Amino acid sequence: MDIIVEYAWNKDNYLKASYQNYMHSRLNKGFKILAGTFLIVLILYYVITMNFTEHAFVISVTVAFLTIYLGRWPIFRWQLKRQFKKYAQKDCLVRWVINETQLKSMVEGIREGIVSWDSITKAVKTKDGFLIYRYPVYHWFPFSGFPGPDQQVLFEMLLERKVKNYRKDKAHK
Repeated sequence: MDIIVEYAWNKDNYLKASYQNYMHSRLNKGFKILAGTFLIVLILYYVITMNFTEHAFVISVTVAFLTIYLGRWPIFRWQLKRQFKKYAQKDCLVRWVINETQLKSMVEGIREGIVSWDSITKAVKTKDGFLIYRYPVYHWFPFSGFPGPDQQVLFEMLLERKVKNYRKDKAHK
């Protein structure tokens, strides 16, 4: 039996997919490690130099760090919105036909493609849909694109059987 997923590749789906991809990427994990290390070094520097220097430098670096750390998603979102305006597939209808042997995609007026299950390296269930990875490419399957919850469950069971590196993000554990 085929599972059909159909949705418009609009700005909202593009932003959700990009955000979920970023949250599950190595880039985000690396940024968190770097930010944590920087914060620890900053605190140690502040403690060591507490009695010897002006604190203006430490305060300004802390404010800059917090601005970058807390502002990374709004800045990234702004960049994505600008990119989407130039995107060839914007506002196209995307249709996936999925079965035991393959995933077939059809993008309205642009192309068709076939993805074999063997080429998928990772799959993640997020709060908004499924991310399927063929590094460095990912495919987005939003929950809103499934005709009903039973199709979502069938797709998830298929992912569990076919993809070795399948997991649910923290919102689904």
